[in-house]
Parts: sequence; structure tokens; C-alpha cells
Amino acid sequence: MAWAAFLLALVAAKPAAPIHSVDGGLPRAVVEEVLALHGAQARACFDGGVHGEVQVDFSVAAQGGLSHSGSARPHGAGAATSKCIRKAVQSWRFPSADAGTFVRWTWPTLTPELSRDAGLSPAEAEAGLDAAAAALATCGESSAEGKISVAVAFGASGFPLDARVVSRSATLAAHLEKCVLLHAAAWRVAAGAPGTVRESTFQFIFGHRAPDAGAGEPLTRFVSVASEGLDSATVTRLVKQHQREVFGCYEKALERAPGLKGMVRVAFVVDDQGAVKDARIDETDLDDMELQKCITRAIRTWRFQPPAGGADTTIRYKWTLDPRARHDR
Repeated sequence: MAWAAFLLALVAAKPAAPIHSVDGGLPRAVVEEVLALHGAQARACFDGGVHGEVQVDFSVAAQGGLSHSGSARPHGAGAATSKCIRKAVQSWRFPSADAGTFVRWTWPTLTPELSRDAGLSPAEAEAGLDAAAAALATCGESSAEGKISVAVAFGASGFPLDARVVSRSATLAAHLEKCVLLHAAAWRVAAGAPGTVRESTFQFIFGHRAPDAGAGEPLTRFVSVASEGLDSATVTRLVKQHQREVFGCYEKALERAPGLKGMVRVAFVVDDQGAVKDARIDETDLDDMELQKCITRAIRTWRFQPPAGGADTTIRYKWTLDPRARHDR
């Protein structure tokens, strides 16, 4: 009987096996990459000599950007450790997903260390930037001005594990910074080598033409409706006066391909006399070359007031075309 009691006590004293569960929209492998990225921060919470395991439950919002929609709940740790791990988890960023994700994790456990390489290749960074620019265009306002540089760390899965602001203009509105970080959670790049994290810096400019970037500068995208030299309200008013020509091109395209819908953004250059001397498709998901040619051909006939300062001005304008929408004619 004594031996039986001893064995029972020994089994009861044995720490429970680690509990790791991930339920929801994010793949388990991606959640593990995020936790591995922040492993050192989590382990620092246990430097006070905590023994055994501490279970932490937290939820990740589907939108991503911030780590959770509720609070992180540690179980089995002292007040100081619980506060430390809760604060740490709440500062982490996770990728966006189709649905929210509930995570139950145990610390201290051994999580794999992620090694950092030189970052994304130029082609991978450009692809990520192209995808980001389309989403970030929804952040911009014609009156907003400023620059922001964001470093995004991508795991081997190709999902963004973290995004942080490297620098930003004092004039940049706070809601634009928040919008950039939320959209960064939705970026995707090609998968990398297992156990590695690749970090690249992207720069976005709101409200001004992008300067010529040197080879060592962050990759840059211009995100705005109008650029310097022309009043944005004037640009918007004139574009709306002429956009029936864009919609006319679209209706012709619908005759060829019923159901065709998507986004088209056009970059056009206005010279010092107000004439459009060049127009090109800057970005689109409409696979119809005749439609693209029709739109740029129409825009080349538009005429603006001469830009301030007498310099050429580049304007980017985006239309969303859908056969179910009523376009103003």
C-alpha cells in the first residue's frame, strides 16, 4: 500500500504534457512561427524562477494587425509573471485570416528559434509591395500628406509575422499609420526556407509624388488621388466630369465580356499647360487590353488647369468597375 501511495504521488507531481491548440482561421504553423519570433520576450517573463508550465489563452481577431480581440488569460503563474506574459502577448501582431483564431499555449516550453536571413529577394519584395500598394490605396485621402516606412517580417510560410513602423512624417495622420499596419497583416509573399524569417522595409508616400529612390532606400509606392502642383478638389471635380468616358469604355467591354468587373488605376502626367501628355495603366485586375487602351486614350484628351509652379504633375486615380453598380454618366 505504501508503494502504491508513493507511485500515485509521483504521477500526481509529474507536470502535465504541454497543451498547444490552435482553432480558427490561422494555420497552426503560422501561429507557431509568430510565437517563435517572440519566444525570447515570452521567456523573459519567467526569469523570476517560475517552474512548471503556464497556460495562456488568447484570441486573434480575423482582421489581424493586433494580436487579439480579447484579453490574454494566463493560468498557473504568479501575479507578476501573469502580468508580464499578458502584456507581451497583447503587443504581438498576427496575420489576417478568414476568421478569428483561439490559441491555447503553454509556457515555459521550448519553441524553435527562427534565424534571420538577408530579407526578401528583390522580386519577392516587389511582388509583396505590389500586393500591398493595392490594399494601401484604400488608406489614402487626397488631403493626407506624409511618408511612412514599415518593416515587415515574413516567416517561412510567407505570412507576415510582425510589422513595425521604422519612421514616419510628423504630418502623417494617426489613422493612416493604423491603416498601414492593419493592411500589412494581409500581405503574402512566396514561402521561404524552414526556420527563417525575412524582413524587408517598405516606404509609402501619401499626397506627394514619390522621389527617385536610391538603391539603398526602402522600396517606395505612391498612394494618393492627386499629387503636388494641382489642387486635389480641382482634380477630383474634373475627373468626375470626364469619367463618363471611362464608364463608356467599360460598357463596350461588357458587350465583349459580360460580368467583367474589377479595379483600374491610371497614372497620367499633366504638363505645365494643363494638357495630359501621357497616361498609362498603373494597376488593374481587369484582363481586357482593349478596355485599358480605351481608358488611357480617353484620358489623354482631358485638360486641367496649369499646375502650380509650372512643373509636370503626375496624378493617379482609381475606379472600381462593376456591372451591378450604377455609374454616373
